Amino acid sequence: MDGLSLTDFYAAWELFGTPALTGAVIGLVLGLLGVYVVLRRLVFLSAAVSQAASLGVALSFFAAITLGADTWYVPAPSVGALILTFLATLVVAGRHGRSTAWRDAALGLVFLVGAAGTLALGSRIVQELTDIDSLLFGSAVAVLPEDFEIVAWVFGGVLVVHLLWWRGFAAVSFDLPGALVRRLPVSFLELTLFATLALVISLGTRVIGALPVFALSVLPAVVGARLATHLPMALGASAAVGAVAGFYGYLLAFLHDLPVGASQTLVVAAFVLLGEAVRRVPTLPVRLAPGASGALTPRTLQASWLGGLVAVVVAGYVLLRPVLAGVSQALEAPGLVSGALVTGSVVVGVALALVGAVLSFVALRRPRLTVGFVVALAWVVAAGGLDLGEDLVRPVVLGAGLLAVAACHREARHRVARQGTLNVAQGATSTSSRQEPST
Repeated sequence: MDGLSLTDFYAAWELFGTPALTGAVIGLVLGLLGVYVVLRRLVFLSAAVSQAASLGVALSFFAAITLGADTWYVPAPSVGALILTFLATLVVAGRHGRSTAWRDAALGLVFLVGAAGTLALGSRIVQELTDIDSLLFGSAVAVLPEDFEIVAWVFGGVLVVHLLWWRGFAAVSFDLPGALVRRLPVSFLELTLFATLALVISLGTRVIGALPVFALSVLPAVVGARLATHLPMALGASAAVGAVAGFYGYLLAFLHDLPVGASQTLVVAAFVLLGEAVRRVPTLPVRLAPGASGALTPRTLQASWLGGLVAVVVAGYVLLRPVLAGVSQALEAPGLVSGALVTGSVVVGVALALVGAVLSFVALRRPRLTVGFVVALAWVVAAGGLDLGEDLVRPVVLGAGLLAVAACHREARHRVARQGTLNVAQGATSTSSRQEPST
């Protein structure tokens, strides 16, 4: 399918829209829940749960064939996968009094028992192996409308639960003593957290496959955790990266004739690399001696805050440009993705980087931060001028460059706030020393 464009993709939206939206929904929820997976060091939870689900499917087929129970033959595999998934989750979920080493051993046990059990039963039900593969590792290439409806309702419900109870989940995950002191229902919250994880991982694996589910449950959280300064920001950033990667992975597979699962994995891996680059730009290890503190005024703080906010908004527009292309085509409003808007985004990014560079050097006297702004400026200019692929690659690279500008402004804001706090503390110390009575 080389040579295809976004216009071709959206012209065939009735055929490709459902799997693309399914990837976005699954990526969004898995990205959100993946923060708990990564920060609690349960990276291989999705792999272990997938193997437990495979054993549940194989057991269901084996029981149906052995007992001749054709009446429950169709729904039984999904039910069996769900039951085994929850049992496996209970094995891993228990955390009280158990070390990280025990938890890793439990993950390994679940993975190996699931894999070995599936292989053992597979030799008994050879004629059903094709059905097992289709139930377990459904293809993201073609998602049935009824599967999309199930995904929308289940993942939407899980998302609502996590939006309402995120403080409780965060407490039991990262501040267990505090949660016990506040008398939160720790066992219930932990069980709910792991049950929702098991549910979305098992259902996502059945619909789009094991490889993209594993990638979307881990890598977006890596981006969010590395770029965010607090947990809510990490949850939001991870969900956004997961949704974009799920959709863009399908889009990349369409444009360049790639396997969908592998394409989604490569896209989210590219986001990890770009996120790491964005994170390192503001504090590049350049050996330049900083000068004395400059004029730290409220206007400097406001300029840095506003510059970062504008850069994030413009980056969001650029990153979503391939999606907006479909919206503009449906609404017959080509102005949403006109070249002038992209040029304007580059101009805004360049202006924000220049203002930040001047502020960081004149007001903050931080040459290292100035170098970060210059690098972000060069990144935006290069992404705006080079032929990187108008359909997909250029918006992603340009959006990452604009996020690098925003990260530099955030670092400048932190410098201003830190220096202001230091000046207030020094002033208070000098005042108290002057008021001390002489001995």
